[in-house]
Amino acid sequence: MGAEQRCKKGDWLVDNDGDTYTVDGAVFASTYRKLREGVYVKSTPIWAEVATEAGSVATKEGHSHYKKGDYVVSNNEDGTDAYCIGAARFESTYELDE
Repeated sequence: MGAEQRCKKGDWLVDNDGDTYTVDGAVFASTYRKLREGVYVKSTPIWAEVATEAGSVATKEGHSHYKKGDYVVSNNEDGTDAYCIGAARFESTYELDE
């Protein structure tokens, strides 16, 4: 959010209800599944925490900035392959798996 990021050959361009971003090709292949032509759903767990202060996280595409209250999310339990997302978008997009 709010930083210059770069995609590379093989990345996916995602339009998530008007929020447009890229996803690394290998990450997309391992975390999304096809529902129908042109429609995919993220199908693997993520790990997330609410940011207690503003900061940034390194992504595969550059850096992504977050503010207090946003979510810092990772595709991996060890915190790698991270990104950030605003609280409203996170809460409307992801489901808690208890």
